[in-house]
Amino acid sequence: MDTAVSKATGKPHRFQTIIVMAGICFFAGRACLTDGLEPVGAALIGTLLLYSAEKLECWQKAAIIGSAVIIVQSVWFLMTENVCSISEIIKGGGFAAVFCGIFEVFAGLLGGRKIRAGDDLVLLSLSAVAALVIIGTGLPWLILPALIAISVAGGYAGGVSDGLVCGFASGILLQISGGDPSQILTLSAFAAFSGLFRGSSRLLTGTVIAAAALASMNMEAIPAGIMLMLMPEVLMIKIEAGLRGLRLRNEEDNGKNLRELALLFSSMDNPRSRLAYEFKAMSQLYRQKEQPAKARVRVKPQTASATYSGSFERCGDCCQWEVLPDGKFAIALSDGMGKGEHAARESRLAVTSVIKMLKAGLDPELVLKLLNSILMVDTGQEHFPTMDLGILDQETRELYLYKIGAAPTAIKRKDKVELLTAHAVPMGVMDHTEVPCVSTIVRPGEQVIMMTDGVIDSRRSDLEMEWLREAVMKIKSRDPQTVCDLILREAAAGYADREKDDMTVAVVRVK
Repeated sequence: MDTAVSKATGKPHRFQTIIVMAGICFFAGRACLTDGLEPVGAALIGTLLLYSAEKLECWQKAAIIGSAVIIVQSVWFLMTENVCSISEIIKGGGFAAVFCGIFEVFAGLLGGRKIRAGDDLVLLSLSAVAALVIIGTGLPWLILPALIAISVAGGYAGGVSDGLVCGFASGILLQISGGDPSQILTLSAFAAFSGLFRGSSRLLTGTVIAAAALASMNMEAIPAGIMLMLMPEVLMIKIEAGLRGLRLRNEEDNGKNLRELALLFSSMDNPRSRLAYEFKAMSQLYRQKEQPAKARVRVKPQTASATYSGSFERCGDCCQWEVLPDGKFAIALSDGMGKGEHAARESRLAVTSVIKMLKAGLDPELVLKLLNSILMVDTGQEHFPTMDLGILDQETRELYLYKIGAAPTAIKRKDKVELLTAHAVPMGVMDHTEVPCVSTIVRPGEQVIMMTDGVIDSRRSDLEMEWLREAVMKIKSRDPQTVCDLILREAAAGYADREKDDMTVAVVRVK
C-alpha cells in the first residue's frame, strides 16, 4: 500500500498512516462484531494497543493476546455459568494469536517497518485484512462477488500459489462469519484457475472465468470475470509489481558492508573513487542470488542490424542484443574511435562487457560507470567509444535508453517519428558521475531505431533531422532487417562525394 513519505525522514507520514488504519479498523471492526469473529476483534484491538511496543517480537505479542482471550473467555463462562468446552476456549485463544500475527504484519507494512515474515505470510495478511474490510461493509450482495474478484486478481497477477493464499484466507474468514463452508473451495478454485492463465490476455482469462462461473452455476463469480476484462492494464501492472515487491521488501541485506565501502570510496579522488563502482558491483552480485524469478513477457522484440564500412577496412561499430535473466531485453550499440580494426576492437570490447555485466545482474547505470572507469585507466592509447544502451521491460513495455556520446534514437509510432536524445561525452574521456537516461513506453507494432553518428552525419546541415523522420515514415515494411537496410542506403546516399563514416542501424520491433 502506498503512503506519503516525509522528505525529512523518508518514512511514511504518521497522520496518513493513522487515517488509513482507522478506516480499515472501522470496517474490520464491524466484521469482528459478527458472531464467531470475536477473537479476531480481540486480536485487532490488542495489535493496536501493542503496536508501539517495538521491543516485543511478533510471537510475544501473539502469545500475550492469545492468553488474554483464553483468560477472559474462561472468566466470562464461569461468571455466567454457561457451558463451553476447554477446546473451544483454547481454539478462540489460538485464533486470536494467529490473527494478532496477521495484523502485526499488516501494521508493519503500513507503518514502513522492517518485517520478518515470509512472502506467503505477508500476502495472507493483506488478503485477510481486505476480506475483513469487505465483510465489514455488511452488504450481502457485495461480499462474495468482491472476495472472488480479489482472489481472481491475486491469482492472475501472482500465479496459482498466490491465488490460493488469497482465496483460502478470504474463504476462511467468510466461513467463520457465518458463510457456507463450501465457499472456501469456491474462492480457492477460482483463484487457482485464474492463476493457470497468468501470462494470457485479460480478455481471454476473464471470459474463461465467466464461462466457468456459468457452467458451475456460481453466478457470484461472473462479476470477477467481467472485472478482469475491464480492469485498466496500468492497475494490473501495479498489482503485479506490488506482489513482486513483497518478495524483495523483507530480504536481509547481506551486502550492507560492501555498499558502505562503496560510499566511503566514492568521496575520494581518482583513481581510488573507481573502487566505489567495484564495491557496488560486488554488493549487487551478492544480492543477485536472491533475485525474483523472471518477469512475465507481454511483448516480444524482433531485432535486426546492418552495418556499412566507410573504408575498405572493417567497420568500427558493434551491436549486440540479449534477453537478460530477469526477462528484460537489452541492446547495446557502440561506435569505436576512428576506423578499422582498432575501432572495431574497442567497440566490441565495450558492447561485450556491457552485455556480460548486465547478464550477471548489475544495474545498467553501474555497468556503464564501471566500464567508463576501466577505459579511463591510462594505457598509452586513446579509448573513447560511444555507448547506446537500450533496456526494454517486456512486461511493462518501458524502454530506458542510456546514452554516452551516442546518436539520437528514433521511435516509429503509428503516425509520427519521435527522436530521443541525451548528451554526454564518449566513454573514457571523463568520470561520469551521472549517466544520461531517457525513457518511454513502446506499444506493439512500434519500432525502436538505434544508430551510430555516421548515419546522422550524412546530412549535417539538417540539424532537426527531418530527412530521417521522412525516410522512416516512408518505409512501409515491418521487417526490421528491411528497415535497417533502407535507412542505411538513404544515409549513404546523403554523403554524396564526401568521405563516408562507419554506419550501423539496429531496429527493434515490438510484437
